[in-house]
Amino acid sequence: GQGGKGAGEPIVPPSSPVSHRQSQIQTANRKSLFATHYSLLALHLAAAFVLPLVRYAVTFSLADTAQGRHVLFQTAPAFAVLLVWGLQETAARVPPALARVYRPLPYLAPVFLLVWSLVQLWYMTWAYHPLLPVTTQPERLPPIAHRLDVSPSPYVTLLGYQTRLEADDRLLSLDLWWRSDAVSPVDYLTYAALVDAQGRPVSEWLGHPAGGRYPTRAWDPGDIIHDTLWLPLGGLEAGRYTLALQLRPTAAQYPPEAEASPLTLQNFDLPESTLPIFETALSLPEMGGLAGFTAWKEGRPIDRPQPFRYRETLAISLPPLPDGYTRQVQMAVDAPAGPRQFDPVLLTATQALFIVGPDWPTGAYRLQVSVTGNRQNSFTATSDVLAEVTDRWNRQFDLPAAGHPLAANFANQVKLLGYDLAANRAEPGGGFPLTLYWQGLDWMGNDYTIFVRLIKNDDLTVHGGRDRLPREWYRTIYWAPGEVVTDPFGVPVDADAPDGIYHLSLGLYREVNGQAVNLPLVQDGQPIDAASVEIGPLKVGRTPPEFLTTGAQPQEQVNQIFGDPPALTL
Repeated sequence: GQGGKGAGEPIVPPSSPVSHRQSQIQTANRKSLFATHYSLLALHLAAAFVLPLVRYAVTFSLADTAQGRHVLFQTAPAFAVLLVWGLQETAARVPPALARVYRPLPYLAPVFLLVWSLVQLWYMTWAYHPLLPVTTQPERLPPIAHRLDVSPSPYVTLLGYQTRLEADDRLLSLDLWWRSDAVSPVDYLTYAALVDAQGRPVSEWLGHPAGGRYPTRAWDPGDIIHDTLWLPLGGLEAGRYTLALQLRPTAAQYPPEAEASPLTLQNFDLPESTLPIFETALSLPEMGGLAGFTAWKEGRPIDRPQPFRYRETLAISLPPLPDGYTRQVQMAVDAPAGPRQFDPVLLTATQALFIVGPDWPTGAYRLQVSVTGNRQNSFTATSDVLAEVTDRWNRQFDLPAAGHPLAANFANQVKLLGYDLAANRAEPGGGFPLTLYWQGLDWMGNDYTIFVRLIKNDDLTVHGGRDRLPREWYRTIYWAPGEVVTDPFGVPVDADAPDGIYHLSLGLYREVNGQAVNLPLVQDGQPIDAASVEIGPLKVGRTPPEFLTTGAQPQEQVNQIFGDPPALTL
Protein backbone atom coordinates (compact mmCIF):
# COMPACT_ATOMS: atom_id res chain seq x y z
CA GLY A 1 0.00 0.00 0.00
CA GLN A 2 2.89 2.37 0.61
CA GLY A 3 4.18 2.29 -2.98
CA GLY A 4 0.73 2.52 -4.73
CA LYS A 5 -1.13 5.53 -6.16
CA GLY A 6 -1.99 8.35 -3.94
CA ALA A 7 -5.52 8.79 -2.68
CA GLY A 8 -7.83 10.62 -5.07
CA GLU A 9 -5.68 10.09 -8.18
CA PRO A 10 -7.60 8.63 -11.16
CA ILE A 11 -6.84 5.13 -12.26
CA VAL A 12 -6.23 4.99 -16.04
CA PRO A 13 -7.07 1.57 -17.40
CA PRO A 14 -4.72 0.09 -19.97
CA SER A 15 -5.57 0.64 -23.61
CA SER A 16 -8.16 -1.84 -24.84
CA PRO A 17 -7.63 -3.50 -28.25
CA VAL A 18 -11.33 -3.11 -28.95
CA SER A 19 -11.32 0.66 -28.33
CA HIS A 20 -8.17 1.03 -30.45
CA ARG A 21 -9.84 -0.86 -33.27
CA GLN A 22 -12.92 1.38 -33.03
CA SER A 23 -10.70 4.45 -33.21
CA GLN A 24 -9.05 3.08 -36.35
CA ILE A 25 -12.48 2.41 -37.93
CA GLN A 26 -13.66 5.93 -37.10
CA THR A 27 -10.51 7.42 -38.60
CA ALA A 28 -10.93 5.31 -41.74
CA ASN A 29 -14.58 6.30 -42.05
CA ARG A 30 -13.67 9.96 -41.68
CA LYS A 31 -11.01 9.65 -44.40
CA SER A 32 -13.48 7.84 -46.64
CA LEU A 33 -16.04 10.58 -46.05
CA PHE A 34 -13.46 13.25 -46.89
CA ALA A 35 -12.52 11.36 -50.06
CA THR A 36 -16.18 11.14 -51.07
CA HIS A 37 -16.74 14.84 -50.48
CA TYR A 38 -13.61 15.83 -52.37
CA SER A 39 -14.52 13.51 -55.23
CA LEU A 40 -17.98 15.02 -55.51
CA LEU A 41 -16.58 18.53 -55.48
CA ALA A 42 -13.96 17.65 -58.09
CA LEU A 43 -16.68 16.11 -60.27
CA HIS A 44 -18.81 19.26 -60.09
CA LEU A 45 -15.85 21.53 -60.81
CA ALA A 46 -14.83 19.39 -63.78
CA ALA A 47 -18.40 19.39 -65.12
CA ALA A 48 -18.56 23.17 -64.81
CA PHE A 49 -15.62 23.46 -67.21
CA VAL A 50 -15.88 20.37 -69.38
CA LEU A 51 -19.58 20.55 -70.29
CA PRO A 52 -19.43 24.15 -71.64
CA LEU A 53 -16.39 23.17 -73.70
CA VAL A 54 -18.30 20.23 -75.14
CA ARG A 55 -21.24 22.52 -75.89
CA TYR A 56 -19.02 24.97 -77.72
CA ALA A 57 -17.41 22.14 -79.71
CA VAL A 58 -20.91 21.11 -80.85
CA THR A 59 -22.49 24.54 -81.51
CA PHE A 60 -19.45 26.78 -82.23
CA SER A 61 -21.47 29.55 -80.58
CA LEU A 62 -20.17 31.62 -77.68
CA ALA A 63 -23.66 33.08 -77.22
CA ASP A 64 -25.03 29.61 -76.40
CA THR A 65 -22.01 28.55 -74.34
CA ALA A 66 -21.14 31.56 -72.18
CA GLN A 67 -24.32 31.59 -70.12
CA GLY A 68 -24.54 31.39 -66.35
CA ARG A 69 -27.11 28.61 -66.30
CA HIS A 70 -24.57 26.13 -67.68
CA VAL A 71 -22.49 26.62 -64.53
CA LEU A 72 -25.27 27.33 -62.01
CA PHE A 73 -26.97 23.94 -62.33
CA GLN A 74 -23.67 22.19 -61.64
CA THR A 75 -22.42 24.44 -58.85
CA ALA A 76 -25.70 24.41 -56.91
CA PRO A 77 -25.18 20.77 -55.74
CA ALA A 78 -21.59 21.61 -54.85
CA PHE A 79 -22.86 24.55 -52.81
CA ALA A 80 -25.26 22.21 -50.97
CA VAL A 81 -22.50 19.66 -50.26
CA LEU A 82 -20.16 22.34 -48.94
CA LEU A 83 -22.85 23.91 -46.77
CA VAL A 84 -23.97 20.68 -45.10
CA TRP A 85 -20.43 19.41 -44.75
CA GLY A 86 -19.24 22.64 -43.17
CA LEU A 87 -22.13 22.69 -40.70
CA GLN A 88 -21.46 19.07 -39.73
CA GLU A 89 -17.81 19.77 -39.08
CA THR A 90 -18.67 22.91 -37.11
CA ALA A 91 -21.21 21.07 -34.95
CA ALA A 92 -18.64 18.35 -34.17
CA ARG A 93 -16.14 20.89 -32.87
CA VAL A 94 -18.26 23.19 -30.73
CA PRO A 95 -17.95 23.10 -26.93
CA PRO A 96 -20.35 20.69 -25.17
CA ALA A 97 -22.23 23.62 -23.67
CA LEU A 98 -23.19 24.89 -27.14
CA ALA A 99 -23.72 21.49 -28.77
CA ARG A 100 -27.49 21.64 -28.26
CA VAL A 101 -27.65 24.93 -30.19
CA TYR A 102 -25.49 23.83 -33.12
CA ARG A 103 -26.76 20.26 -33.44
CA PRO A 104 -29.90 21.17 -35.54
CA LEU A 105 -27.95 23.29 -38.05
CA PRO A 106 -27.03 20.44 -40.45
CA TYR A 107 -30.73 19.57 -40.66
CA LEU A 108 -31.85 23.16 -41.18
CA ALA A 109 -29.60 23.57 -44.22
CA PRO A 110 -31.50 21.05 -46.41
CA VAL A 111 -34.78 22.64 -45.30
CA PHE A 112 -33.48 26.05 -46.35
CA LEU A 113 -32.34 24.71 -49.73
CA LEU A 114 -35.72 23.04 -50.28
CA VAL A 115 -37.61 26.25 -49.49
CA TRP A 116 -35.27 28.22 -51.74
CA SER A 117 -35.91 25.79 -54.61
CA LEU A 118 -39.69 26.09 -54.13
CA VAL A 119 -39.41 29.88 -54.20
CA GLN A 120 -37.53 29.64 -57.50
CA LEU A 121 -40.25 27.40 -58.95
CA TRP A 122 -42.90 29.91 -57.87
CA TYR A 123 -40.91 32.72 -59.47
CA MET A 124 -40.67 30.78 -62.74
CA THR A 125 -44.47 30.40 -62.89
CA TRP A 126 -44.94 34.13 -63.55
CA ALA A 127 -41.49 35.32 -64.74
CA TYR A 128 -41.32 32.88 -67.65
CA HIS A 129 -43.67 32.45 -70.57
CA PRO A 130 -46.17 29.59 -70.30
CA LEU A 131 -45.36 26.36 -72.09
CA LEU A 132 -45.94 26.27 -75.81
CA PRO A 133 -49.31 24.74 -76.76
CA VAL A 134 -47.60 21.88 -78.59
CA THR A 135 -47.81 18.10 -78.33
CA THR A 136 -46.57 15.21 -80.43
CA GLN A 137 -49.08 12.70 -79.04
CA PRO A 138 -52.48 12.76 -80.81
CA GLU A 139 -54.05 10.67 -78.06
CA ARG A 140 -53.53 13.55 -75.61
CA LEU A 141 -55.73 15.94 -77.60
CA PRO A 142 -59.00 17.00 -75.97
CA PRO A 143 -62.30 16.24 -77.71
CA ILE A 144 -62.55 18.48 -80.80
CA ALA A 145 -66.07 19.62 -81.73
CA HIS A 146 -65.42 19.78 -85.49
CA ARG A 147 -62.94 17.29 -86.96
CA LEU A 148 -61.65 18.15 -90.42
CA ASP A 149 -58.22 16.66 -91.29
CA VAL A 150 -57.87 19.01 -94.27
CA SER A 151 -54.53 20.30 -95.62
CA PRO A 152 -54.58 23.89 -96.94
CA SER A 153 -50.88 23.50 -97.88
CA PRO A 154 -48.39 20.61 -98.12
CA TYR A 155 -46.83 21.67 -94.83
CA VAL A 156 -49.76 21.75 -92.40
CA THR A 157 -53.06 19.98 -91.76
CA LEU A 158 -56.02 21.45 -89.89
CA LEU A 159 -57.16 18.63 -87.62
CA GLY A 160 -60.24 20.47 -86.37
CA TYR A 161 -61.66 23.46 -84.58
CA GLN A 162 -64.27 24.64 -82.13
CA THR A 163 -65.92 27.97 -81.31
CA ARG A 164 -67.29 29.59 -78.18
CA LEU A 165 -68.52 32.99 -77.04
CA GLU A 166 -66.44 34.97 -74.54
CA ALA A 167 -66.29 38.39 -72.85
CA ASP A 168 -70.06 38.60 -72.29
CA ASP A 169 -70.74 37.43 -75.85
CA ARG A 170 -68.62 40.27 -77.28
CA LEU A 171 -66.01 37.92 -78.76
CA LEU A 172 -66.13 34.75 -80.81
CA SER A 173 -63.21 32.56 -79.76
CA LEU A 174 -61.89 30.14 -82.37
CA ASP A 175 -59.66 27.22 -81.28
CA LEU A 176 -57.63 25.56 -84.03
CA TRP A 177 -55.56 22.37 -83.95
CA TRP A 178 -52.82 22.20 -86.60
CA ARG A 179 -50.47 19.34 -87.41
CA SER A 180 -47.10 19.97 -89.04
CA ASP A 181 -46.51 17.60 -91.97
CA ALA A 182 -43.23 19.01 -93.26
CA VAL A 183 -40.79 21.83 -92.48
CA SER A 184 -42.34 25.01 -93.86
CA PRO A 185 -40.13 27.40 -95.86
CA VAL A 186 -42.31 30.37 -94.81
CA ASP A 187 -44.01 31.71 -91.74
CA TYR A 188 -47.79 31.83 -92.01
CA LEU A 189 -50.20 34.36 -90.54
CA THR A 190 -53.58 32.99 -89.55
CA TYR A 191 -56.43 35.02 -91.07
CA ALA A 192 -60.01 34.45 -89.91
CA ALA A 193 -63.16 36.38 -90.73
CA LEU A 194 -66.89 36.40 -90.20
CA VAL A 195 -68.48 36.95 -93.60
CA ASP A 196 -72.05 38.24 -93.96
CA ALA A 197 -74.65 37.14 -96.51
CA GLN A 198 -73.30 39.65 -99.07
CA GLY A 199 -69.80 38.14 -98.85
CA ARG A 200 -68.32 41.05 -96.88
CA PRO A 201 -65.98 40.40 -93.93
CA VAL A 202 -67.48 42.13 -90.89
CA SER A 203 -65.06 40.92 -88.22
CA GLU A 204 -61.46 39.84 -88.86
CA TRP A 205 -58.35 38.51 -87.18
CA LEU A 206 -54.73 38.31 -88.34
CA GLY A 207 -51.86 36.99 -86.27
CA HIS A 208 -49.04 34.52 -85.83
CA PRO A 209 -49.83 31.08 -84.37
CA ALA A 210 -49.52 30.71 -80.59
CA GLY A 211 -49.38 34.47 -80.07
CA GLY A 212 -46.17 34.69 -82.09
CA ARG A 213 -44.23 32.40 -79.77
CA TYR A 214 -44.08 29.46 -82.20
CA PRO A 215 -43.87 30.58 -85.87
CA THR A 216 -44.55 27.95 -88.50
CA ARG A 217 -40.95 27.83 -89.75
CA ALA A 218 -40.05 26.39 -86.32
CA TRP A 219 -42.64 23.59 -86.47
CA ASP A 220 -41.23 20.08 -86.62
CA PRO A 221 -43.07 17.37 -88.56
CA GLY A 222 -45.47 15.66 -86.20
CA ASP A 223 -46.03 18.68 -83.98
CA ILE A 224 -49.66 19.35 -83.07
CA ILE A 225 -50.25 23.02 -82.26
CA HIS A 226 -53.25 24.48 -80.46
CA ASP A 227 -53.91 28.03 -81.60
CA THR A 228 -56.60 30.44 -80.35
CA LEU A 229 -57.83 33.62 -82.00
CA TRP A 230 -60.67 36.04 -81.34
CA LEU A 231 -63.22 37.85 -83.52
CA PRO A 232 -65.07 40.88 -82.04
CA LEU A 233 -68.86 40.78 -82.34
CA GLY A 234 -69.72 44.28 -81.13
CA GLY A 235 -72.04 46.13 -83.49
CA LEU A 236 -73.00 43.08 -85.60
CA GLU A 237 -76.61 42.49 -86.50
CA ALA A 238 -78.36 39.24 -85.71
CA GLY A 239 -78.22 36.70 -88.50
CA ARG A 240 -76.16 33.99 -90.13
CA TYR A 241 -72.48 34.47 -90.86
CA THR A 242 -69.85 32.25 -92.47
CA LEU A 243 -66.58 31.55 -90.66
CA ALA A 244 -63.66 31.69 -93.12
CA LEU A 245 -60.01 30.77 -92.53
CA GLN A 246 -56.79 31.16 -94.50
CA LEU A 247 -53.03 30.92 -93.98
CA ARG A 248 -51.11 33.87 -95.43
CA PRO A 249 -47.34 33.69 -96.04
CA THR A 250 -45.35 36.53 -94.48
CA ALA A 251 -42.69 36.45 -97.20
CA ALA A 252 -43.12 38.34 -100.46
CA GLN A 253 -41.41 35.52 -102.38
CA TYR A 254 -42.09 31.89 -101.58
CA PRO A 255 -42.39 28.55 -103.40
CA PRO A 256 -45.66 28.12 -105.33
CA GLU A 257 -46.57 25.10 -103.23
CA ALA A 258 -46.51 27.28 -100.09
CA GLU A 259 -49.65 29.09 -101.28
CA ALA A 260 -52.42 28.00 -98.88
CA SER A 261 -55.97 27.51 -100.09
CA PRO A 262 -58.78 29.26 -98.15
CA LEU A 263 -61.12 27.23 -95.97
CA THR A 264 -64.81 27.69 -95.13
CA LEU A 265 -65.41 26.28 -91.68
CA GLN A 266 -69.07 26.66 -90.72
CA ASN A 267 -72.10 28.91 -90.60
CA PHE A 268 -72.33 30.89 -87.38
CA ASP A 269 -75.72 32.13 -86.16
CA LEU A 270 -75.73 35.30 -84.08
CA PRO A 271 -79.13 35.17 -82.27
CA GLU A 272 -79.23 38.82 -81.20
CA SER A 273 -77.72 42.06 -82.40
CA THR A 274 -74.81 43.18 -80.24
CA LEU A 275 -74.09 46.72 -79.14
CA PRO A 276 -70.48 47.91 -79.23
CA ILE A 277 -69.13 48.61 -75.76
CA PHE A 278 -65.89 50.57 -75.47
CA GLU A 279 -63.78 50.54 -72.31
CA THR A 280 -61.54 53.51 -73.18
CA ALA A 281 -62.44 57.04 -74.28
CA LEU A 282 -60.62 59.37 -76.64
CA SER A 283 -61.19 63.09 -76.34
CA LEU A 284 -62.24 64.47 -79.73
CA PRO A 285 -63.82 67.88 -79.06
CA GLU A 286 -64.04 68.67 -82.77
CA MET A 287 -66.43 65.73 -83.17
CA GLY A 288 -68.60 66.91 -80.35
CA GLY A 289 -67.15 65.04 -77.39
CA LEU A 290 -65.65 61.64 -76.75
CA ALA A 291 -65.07 58.62 -78.95
CA GLY A 292 -64.37 55.23 -77.47
CA PHE A 293 -62.33 52.17 -78.34
CA THR A 294 -61.41 48.82 -76.82
CA ALA A 295 -57.93 47.32 -76.96
CA TRP A 296 -57.70 43.52 -76.73
CA LYS A 297 -54.91 41.20 -75.65
CA GLU A 298 -55.50 37.46 -75.94
CA GLY A 299 -59.28 37.89 -75.81
CA ARG A 300 -59.34 40.24 -72.80
CA PRO A 301 -59.92 44.02 -72.74
CA ILE A 302 -56.88 46.07 -71.77
CA ASP A 303 -57.51 48.31 -68.77
CA ARG A 304 -53.86 48.96 -67.91
CA PRO A 305 -50.57 48.88 -69.85
CA GLN A 306 -49.75 45.34 -70.95
CA PRO A 307 -46.45 43.81 -72.11
CA PHE A 308 -46.43 42.76 -75.75
CA ARG A 309 -43.82 40.54 -77.31
CA TYR A 310 -42.46 40.38 -80.84
CA ARG A 311 -45.03 38.93 -83.33
CA GLU A 312 -47.96 39.37 -80.92
CA THR A 313 -51.26 40.85 -82.15
CA LEU A 314 -52.83 43.96 -80.59
CA ALA A 315 -56.47 44.27 -81.63
CA ILE A 316 -58.43 47.54 -81.47
CA SER A 317 -62.24 47.81 -81.74
CA LEU A 318 -63.42 51.20 -83.01
CA PRO A 319 -66.79 52.93 -83.46
CA PRO A 320 -67.98 53.55 -87.02
CA LEU A 321 -67.41 57.03 -88.43
CA PRO A 322 -70.11 59.39 -89.69
CA ASP A 323 -70.47 59.73 -93.43
CA GLY A 324 -67.82 61.89 -95.01
CA TYR A 325 -65.16 61.23 -92.36
CA THR A 326 -61.93 59.27 -92.74
CA ARG A 327 -59.66 57.92 -90.03
CA GLN A 328 -55.97 57.09 -89.62
CA VAL A 329 -55.03 54.77 -86.76
CA GLN A 330 -51.46 54.26 -85.58
CA MET A 331 -49.47 53.06 -82.58
CA ALA A 332 -47.09 55.82 -81.45
CA VAL A 333 -44.00 55.58 -79.24
CA ASP A 334 -41.40 58.06 -78.03
CA ALA A 335 -38.32 55.99 -78.83
CA PRO A 336 -34.77 57.04 -77.82
CA ALA A 337 -34.07 57.83 -81.49
CA GLY A 338 -37.21 59.95 -81.76
CA PRO A 339 -41.00 59.56 -82.10
CA ARG A 340 -42.18 56.64 -84.23
CA GLN A 341 -45.59 55.65 -85.60
CA PHE A 342 -46.65 52.25 -86.90
CA ASP A 343 -49.60 51.50 -89.17
CA PRO A 344 -51.96 48.57 -88.62
CA VAL A 345 -51.57 45.41 -90.67
CA LEU A 346 -55.35 45.41 -91.14
CA LEU A 347 -57.74 48.37 -90.90
CA THR A 348 -61.51 48.25 -91.39
CA ALA A 349 -64.37 50.57 -90.50
CA THR A 350 -64.53 49.16 -86.96
CA GLN A 351 -61.18 47.39 -86.42
CA ALA A 352 -57.43 48.01 -86.40
CA LEU A 353 -55.03 45.09 -86.00
CA PHE A 354 -51.37 45.65 -85.13
CA ILE A 355 -48.65 43.00 -85.07
CA VAL A 356 -45.52 43.89 -83.08
CA GLY A 357 -42.87 43.94 -85.79
CA PRO A 358 -39.10 43.49 -85.73
CA ASP A 359 -38.63 47.26 -86.12
CA TRP A 360 -40.73 48.22 -83.08
CA PRO A 361 -38.30 49.76 -80.57
CA THR A 362 -38.50 49.36 -76.84
CA GLY A 363 -40.97 51.79 -75.30
CA ALA A 364 -44.49 52.61 -74.15
CA TYR A 365 -47.02 52.63 -76.99
CA ARG A 366 -50.19 54.72 -77.27
CA LEU A 367 -53.05 54.63 -79.74
CA GLN A 368 -53.08 57.69 -82.01
CA VAL A 369 -56.23 58.41 -84.01
CA SER A 370 -56.42 61.14 -86.64
CA VAL A 371 -59.84 61.98 -88.09
CA THR A 372 -60.44 64.08 -91.20
CA GLY A 373 -63.89 65.62 -91.69
CA ASN A 374 -65.84 66.36 -94.82
CA ARG A 375 -64.49 69.91 -94.72
CA GLN A 376 -60.93 68.54 -94.79
CA ASN A 377 -60.38 69.63 -91.22
CA SER A 378 -58.36 67.04 -89.27
CA PHE A 379 -57.77 66.48 -85.58
CA THR A 380 -55.78 63.92 -83.59
CA ALA A 381 -56.27 62.26 -80.22
CA THR A 382 -53.82 60.06 -78.32
CA SER A 383 -54.68 57.49 -75.67
CA ASP A 384 -52.88 56.59 -72.48
CA VAL A 385 -50.22 53.89 -72.64
CA LEU A 386 -51.68 50.61 -73.91
CA ALA A 387 -48.65 48.43 -74.65
CA GLU A 388 -45.11 48.11 -73.36
CA VAL A 389 -42.73 46.53 -75.85
CA THR A 390 -39.20 45.32 -75.13
CA ASP A 391 -36.97 44.84 -78.17
CA ARG A 392 -34.79 41.87 -77.22
CA TRP A 393 -33.29 41.45 -80.70
CA ASN A 394 -31.77 44.96 -80.97
CA ARG A 395 -31.97 44.86 -84.75
CA GLN A 396 -30.58 47.72 -86.82
CA PHE A 397 -32.51 49.33 -89.68
CA ASP A 398 -30.53 52.53 -90.27
CA LEU A 399 -28.48 52.46 -93.46
CA PRO A 400 -24.72 52.49 -92.78
CA ALA A 401 -22.11 54.88 -94.12
CA ALA A 402 -20.05 52.28 -95.98
CA GLY A 403 -16.66 53.35 -97.30
CA HIS A 404 -17.37 51.54 -100.58
CA PRO A 405 -21.12 51.62 -101.27
CA LEU A 406 -22.69 48.91 -103.41
CA ALA A 407 -26.20 47.74 -104.25
CA ALA A 408 -25.71 44.06 -105.08
CA ASN A 409 -29.09 42.30 -105.00
CA PHE A 410 -28.85 38.55 -104.43
CA ALA A 411 -32.06 36.87 -105.66
CA ASN A 412 -34.26 39.54 -104.03
CA GLN A 413 -33.35 37.96 -100.70
CA VAL A 414 -30.26 39.85 -99.53
CA LYS A 415 -28.62 43.07 -100.64
CA LEU A 416 -24.95 43.89 -100.15
CA LEU A 417 -25.04 47.61 -99.31
CA GLY A 418 -21.28 48.08 -99.30
CA TYR A 419 -18.05 47.25 -97.55
CA ASP A 420 -15.06 48.66 -95.68
CA LEU A 421 -11.56 47.36 -96.38
CA ALA A 422 -9.07 48.45 -93.75
CA ALA A 423 -6.03 47.39 -95.81
CA ASN A 424 -5.62 46.41 -99.43
CA ARG A 425 -2.28 44.64 -99.03
CA ALA A 426 -1.21 41.63 -96.98
CA GLU A 427 1.61 39.14 -96.68
CA PRO A 428 1.30 35.40 -97.41
CA GLY A 429 -0.16 33.75 -94.32
CA GLY A 430 -1.81 37.01 -93.26
CA GLY A 431 -5.28 38.33 -94.02
CA PHE A 432 -7.45 41.20 -95.23
CA PRO A 433 -9.74 42.85 -92.62
CA LEU A 434 -13.14 43.21 -94.31
CA THR A 435 -16.49 44.56 -93.07
CA LEU A 436 -19.62 43.82 -95.08
CA TYR A 437 -22.95 45.64 -94.76
CA TRP A 438 -25.94 43.42 -95.61
CA GLN A 439 -29.64 44.16 -95.75
CA GLY A 440 -32.45 41.62 -95.64
CA LEU A 441 -35.00 42.11 -98.42
CA ASP A 442 -37.55 39.50 -97.37
CA TRP A 443 -38.29 36.86 -94.77
CA MET A 444 -36.00 34.02 -95.75
CA GLY A 445 -36.86 30.36 -95.44
CA ASN A 446 -33.27 29.20 -95.99
CA ASP A 447 -29.90 29.67 -94.37
CA TYR A 448 -27.39 31.23 -96.74
CA THR A 449 -23.64 30.90 -96.37
CA ILE A 450 -21.18 33.61 -97.41
CA PHE A 451 -18.29 32.55 -99.61
CA VAL A 452 -15.16 34.69 -100.14
CA ARG A 453 -12.38 33.65 -102.50
CA LEU A 454 -9.00 35.38 -102.91
CA ILE A 455 -8.25 35.08 -106.64
CA LYS A 456 -5.03 35.99 -108.44
CA ASN A 457 -5.77 38.33 -111.32
CA ASP A 458 -3.42 36.91 -113.95
CA ASP A 459 -4.26 33.18 -113.78
CA LEU A 460 -7.53 33.21 -111.72
CA THR A 461 -6.14 30.70 -109.21
CA VAL A 462 -7.53 30.70 -105.63
CA HIS A 463 -5.06 31.40 -102.83
CA GLY A 464 -7.26 32.10 -99.82
CA GLY A 465 -10.75 32.80 -98.53
CA ARG A 466 -13.35 31.07 -96.41
CA ASP A 467 -17.02 30.07 -96.12
CA ARG A 468 -18.89 31.34 -93.10
CA LEU A 469 -22.21 32.42 -91.59
CA PRO A 470 -22.86 36.15 -91.15
CA ARG A 471 -21.27 37.27 -87.88
CA GLU A 472 -20.25 33.60 -87.52
CA TRP A 473 -23.65 32.76 -85.97
CA TYR A 474 -26.44 35.10 -87.15
CA ARG A 475 -28.24 32.86 -89.65
CA THR A 476 -30.14 34.57 -92.45
CA ILE A 477 -33.31 32.71 -91.47
CA TYR A 478 -33.51 35.15 -88.53
CA TRP A 479 -33.18 38.33 -90.60
CA ALA A 480 -36.12 40.67 -91.00
CA PRO A 481 -36.97 42.66 -94.14
CA GLY A 482 -35.06 45.94 -94.08
CA GLU A 483 -32.72 44.81 -91.30
CA VAL A 484 -29.09 45.92 -91.67
CA VAL A 485 -26.42 43.45 -90.55
CA THR A 486 -22.84 44.64 -90.05
CA ASP A 487 -20.47 41.73 -90.58
CA PRO A 488 -16.73 42.22 -89.82
CA PHE A 489 -14.27 39.36 -90.37
CA GLY A 490 -10.85 38.55 -91.80
CA VAL A 491 -10.13 36.95 -95.16
CA PRO A 492 -7.14 34.59 -94.73
CA VAL A 493 -4.33 34.45 -97.28
CA ASP A 494 -2.66 31.12 -97.96
CA ALA A 495 0.87 30.83 -96.59
CA ASP A 496 2.17 29.80 -100.03
CA ALA A 497 0.30 32.50 -101.96
CA PRO A 498 2.61 33.96 -104.65
CA ASP A 499 3.28 37.68 -104.84
CA GLY A 500 0.89 39.52 -107.09
CA ILE A 501 -2.34 41.42 -107.61
CA TYR A 502 -5.57 39.78 -106.44
CA HIS A 503 -9.28 40.42 -105.98
CA LEU A 504 -12.00 38.99 -103.76
CA SER A 505 -14.98 37.13 -105.21
CA LEU A 506 -17.90 37.26 -102.79
CA GLY A 507 -21.40 35.80 -102.84
CA LEU A 508 -24.00 33.63 -101.10
CA TYR A 509 -25.13 30.04 -101.48
CA ARG A 510 -27.40 27.49 -99.86
CA GLU A 511 -26.93 23.76 -99.60
CA VAL A 512 -29.30 21.53 -101.56
CA ASN A 513 -28.72 17.78 -101.19
CA GLY A 514 -25.15 18.41 -100.14
CA GLN A 515 -24.43 20.72 -103.11
CA ALA A 516 -23.86 24.48 -103.05
CA VAL A 517 -26.41 26.48 -105.06
CA ASN A 518 -25.35 30.11 -105.56
CA LEU A 519 -27.82 32.97 -105.33
CA PRO A 520 -27.87 34.86 -108.63
CA LEU A 521 -27.50 38.60 -108.82
CA VAL A 522 -30.56 40.61 -109.88
CA GLN A 523 -30.50 43.70 -112.09
CA ASP A 524 -33.57 45.62 -113.24
CA GLY A 525 -35.76 43.01 -111.60
CA GLN A 526 -34.27 40.09 -113.57
CA PRO A 527 -31.60 37.54 -112.54
CA ILE A 528 -28.34 37.75 -114.52
CA ASP A 529 -25.63 35.23 -115.27
CA ALA A 530 -23.50 36.20 -112.28
CA ALA A 531 -23.50 35.13 -108.65
CA SER A 532 -20.68 37.14 -107.06
CA VAL A 533 -19.23 40.62 -106.75
CA GLU A 534 -15.54 41.52 -107.00
CA ILE A 535 -13.61 43.57 -104.46
CA GLY A 536 -10.14 44.80 -105.36
CA PRO A 537 -7.49 45.20 -106.51
CA LEU A 538 -5.52 43.76 -103.60
CA LYS A 539 -1.81 43.15 -103.26
CA VAL A 540 -0.15 40.13 -101.66
CA GLY A 541 3.59 40.18 -100.91
CA ARG A 542 6.02 42.19 -102.99
CA THR A 543 5.24 44.15 -106.12
CA PRO A 544 5.41 41.89 -109.20
CA PRO A 545 8.48 42.56 -111.39
CA GLU A 546 6.38 43.47 -114.43
CA PHE A 547 5.19 46.57 -112.59
CA LEU A 548 8.73 47.79 -111.76
CA THR A 549 11.43 49.51 -113.81
CA THR A 550 15.01 50.29 -112.87
CA GLY A 551 15.56 53.32 -115.03
CA ALA A 552 12.76 55.79 -115.60
CA GLN A 553 13.29 58.25 -118.48
CA PRO A 554 10.25 60.56 -118.55
CA GLN A 555 9.87 63.16 -121.23
CA GLU A 556 9.01 65.82 -118.61
CA GLN A 557 10.58 66.04 -115.16
CA VAL A 558 7.97 67.00 -112.50
CA ASN A 559 9.18 65.74 -109.08
CA GLN A 560 5.80 66.52 -107.50
CA ILE A 561 5.31 65.06 -103.99
CA PHE A 562 1.87 63.77 -103.02
CA GLY A 563 0.54 63.03 -99.55
CA ASP A 564 1.09 64.34 -96.05
CA PRO A 565 3.36 62.84 -94.94
CA PRO A 566 4.86 62.33 -98.40
CA ALA A 567 3.66 59.03 -99.89
CA LEU A 568 4.80 59.13 -103.52
CA THR A 569 6.51 61.36 -106.04
CA LEU A 570 5.52 61.93 -109.66
